[in-house]
Amino acid sequence: EKLRENLVSSLFEIFVEVESTPINDRLHSRQTIAEMLEFLWKYPMQRKKFHALVPTDGFTKFLNMLLNDCVYLLDESLKLLKSIRQGQDKMKDRAAMAAMSREEMESFQQEFSRNEDQASGLCKLANTLISTLQYLAKDEILHVKFLTPQFVDRMAQMLDYYLVVLVGPEVQEVHVQNSS
Repeated sequence: EKLRENLVSSLFEIFVEVESTPINDRLHSRQTIAEMLEFLWKYPMQRKKFHALVPTDGFTKFLNMLLNDCVYLLDESLKLLKSIRQGQDKMKDRAAMAAMSREEMESFQQEFSRNEDQASGLCKLANTLISTLQYLAKDEILHVKFLTPQFVDRMAQMLDYYLVVLVGPEVQEVHVQNSS
């Protein structure tokens, strides 16, 4: 009974507390927490626990860190996608590829493969956290928090930036061919 009563608030606290852990540990912990929160969100009794947290500093910290992680993951994903795009363009240049030594070719292929794996992982993490933002922002009670000056400007700037990158002229720099 006590667990059911405090689970949502405890998950929010843990989400905040892992801030001081190494980045990979933090992000994977937060992904797991986000998945657990999404599961709990489906239950009206648990959803009320989310609602009860809106006026607390803990909820504000949670949202700040969620936004920070989304920005970090999206920025890192975009950097990797640019690098993958450059690698794909290089692979199309047969003369450049033929001019590489065996060691250079192996190094290039390893880095390219590593970038693809990292981009895939970061995009999945970003998707999980953005999904969390999405269902929280859609809620009739929680959405009020997103309309406070602290969050509304930040969300608008974030959306403006990513819209420009993803639908503007820069999109060609991050548009990659699907490797699978």
